[in-house]
Amino acid sequence: MAFFFGVLVLVVGLVISVALHECGHMIPAKKFGAAVPQYMVGFGPTLWSKKVGGTEYGLKAILLGGYVRIGGMFPPAKPTEIVGTYLGHYLTAQQFERLDSARQNDVRLSLAHEARIASSLDMRGQGQLKPFWQLSWAQQVLVMFSGPAVNLLLAIGCAFVALGGIGINVPQTTLAAVTHSASPQAPRAAYQAGLRPGDRIVAVGESRIDSWPILQKQIEANRGRSVDFSYVRGGQTCHALVQIPADGPIGITAAVTRERMPFTGVVKNIFNQFTGTVAVIGKLPTQVFAVAKSIFTDTPRDRNGIVSVVGVGRIAGDVASSNGPVPIIDRFASLISLLGGLNMALFAFNLIPLLPLDGGHIAGAIFGKVRSAIASARGKKDPGPVDIARLMPLTYAIFGLFLVITVVLVAADIVAPIHLS
Repeated sequence: MAFFFGVLVLVVGLVISVALHECGHMIPAKKFGAAVPQYMVGFGPTLWSKKVGGTEYGLKAILLGGYVRIGGMFPPAKPTEIVGTYLGHYLTAQQFERLDSARQNDVRLSLAHEARIASSLDMRGQGQLKPFWQLSWAQQVLVMFSGPAVNLLLAIGCAFVALGGIGINVPQTTLAAVTHSASPQAPRAAYQAGLRPGDRIVAVGESRIDSWPILQKQIEANRGRSVDFSYVRGGQTCHALVQIPADGPIGITAAVTRERMPFTGVVKNIFNQFTGTVAVIGKLPTQVFAVAKSIFTDTPRDRNGIVSVVGVGRIAGDVASSNGPVPIIDRFASLISLLGGLNMALFAFNLIPLLPLDGGHIAGAIFGKVRSAIASARGKKDPGPVDIARLMPLTYAIFGLFLVITVVLVAADIVAPIHLS
């Protein structure tokens, strides 16, 4: 039951994240006077919808995502542009418009012009509202960036709740447990030397111990040696000569306390999360190849590698149902952190400058501004908005590639899943 609860929390969080992402696009688009004919949460058959102010708001059956339709994403074709073929002859946009509707249906349109027509149909019944392509370049950038920006804010919020609010378990130099023996014939070094639960390690040899990581480093640095451990027991400083083995543990477990991470620590964690996500995206081809290899071979999955939504859901279930006396608050913090990481991934991935991602539209708007500025500096006529509809063949190819990647990741998360332990 706990496993499915963890998955449910992740799914609900993902739906809310995507719904807010689309709100991030919709709100500034409406503010700038653009037509927004539809805002939907989910995919598939519509369960409920209501039209308010020219926008149809609705809920669909498959609650895995959502979308917002902004009218007029692509500018109309220039009159002399080839938009398709008719009876074996190339047809310009001007010639296509002169045909009656019956003959237009017989025209084999280019992918670009099909996209333009579909985009223009979204402007029906929108009155004086503007198509997206008529917005200024800055407005276009803001509309498209606001969606990923919402995911970034959610990631930041999750980090401050999980790390700055709930806090993290920090190992102390006080011992929670001292293992008696690995076997009846082989007592652990710490127990044999006289260390017991409750002892607080303050020094190893001449090195002062202020934290558990420092203690671990000193143990590693003194492998195969007998070293004096200074510890506090009952308010008095005592000493124990510990024979540290060449390999293996000495048999001590740290006590932990929950500490709220300071503001600067949370900010650093968010920055590291962002740079780590970008690094993973940069290595996406090799990561996908490694994941695909794990499907057909016994090659283990990289625990820090990429996963699909299925994999993230499985990890969420593992977090919620993990064995051991893990407090509920710690499980909740882990789920919040997981959701924050997912939103950071949505932020970074959507800004890749390729269509159909938001970054592709942002790149198109910026390119159009640069092109217009260059034309103005040369005293030439403004070439107008960039017709990114011409990139539809590439867009379909990229979409197909993303689909293949998704299938590979989902298959791997079913056949060779990543577990927490």
